[in-house]
Amino acid sequence: MPGPLPLEAWAQARDLVVVEGLTYQEAAERSGVSPSAITKRAAKEGWAEARREHAESAISYGAQVKALKVKFLQQAIETGDPQMLHAWRSAESAFPEHRYSQMEEGDKRTFAQVFIRHLVNYFAEHDRNVLGAIEDHLEPLGESLVAADWQALK
Repeated sequence: MPGPLPLEAWAQARDLVVVEGLTYQEAAERSGVSPSAITKRAAKEGWAEARREHAESAISYGAQVKALKVKFLQQAIETGDPQMLHAWRSAESAFPEHRYSQMEEGDKRTFAQVFIRHLVNYFAEHDRNVLGAIEDHLEPLGESLVAADWQALK
C-alpha cells in the first residue's frame, strides 16, 4: 500500500477542482491523486462550496470595481469633495477601463466553464439520460455564453 500523498499533490488537486473548475476525474488525471481519494477529501473539506465561492468572486470582481469608481465619482460631483475626486482618480488609475473590461471577458469565460461543469456534474448525479442528450450541445453552449452581449441582457 502506498504511503500518504505529498501535500503538493493535494494542493494541486484542490486548485484544479476549486480554482480551475475541473471534475474530480480530470483533477485526478492531472495531479496523480486517485478520483476516490479526491471525492472523499473534497466532501470532507467542502471543495464544492469553495468552488462556488471562487466562481462567484471571479464573476463579481469587475462589477465591484466599476461600482466603487461610480460611487467615488458621484460623491465627488454631488459634494464637490476633492478627496472623493482624488479617490476616483486613484481608482481609475489603478483600474483603468481597458483593464476591468478585459477582466469581464475572463469572467464570462470563467462563468461559462463553471456553469457547464456544474450542469454536467448535476446531470451526471441525477439523470445520465439528460446528460447523454445534451452532450453534443455543451461546447456550443459554452461558446455562446462567452460570446453573449451581457450588457444587452441587463
